[in-house]
Amino acid sequence: MKKSVLIMCLLLGGCSLMHFSDDEKAKNPQCASFEKDINVFAVYDQFLLGTICSNRYNNVCLNQQMIYLSREKDILYYDGLTLPVPEGKCITYVDSYSLNKELKRPLTIPVVNFVDKK
Repeated sequence: MKKSVLIMCLLLGGCSLMHFSDDEKAKNPQCASFEKDINVFAVYDQFLLGTICSNRYNNVCLNQQMIYLSREKDILYYDGLTLPVPEGKCITYVDSYSLNKELKRPLTIPVVNFVDKK
């Protein structure tokens, strides 16, 4: 009995690993592994600044990263907005931006964009 349960667990585990590896092959290699939301804290004419959480525990963000995102037309942006990543899209790094003028101290942050997951 124990052997048949063990064999069944190994088969199911192997099948789930095969399914996981198929998903990884289909995923866009440019996608960064972050959560689905961008928390906006500053909105400018052409871009916005926000944070993304790369490590969360019990619904508390343990590691936030500041990001730069270009504004899209026809979307109302404001400070405090939680901007979800569009369905079927993911976040990718495209460049870096220096905030020397805005913050009066050197700080370079990544520029991100939305791309298709597959």
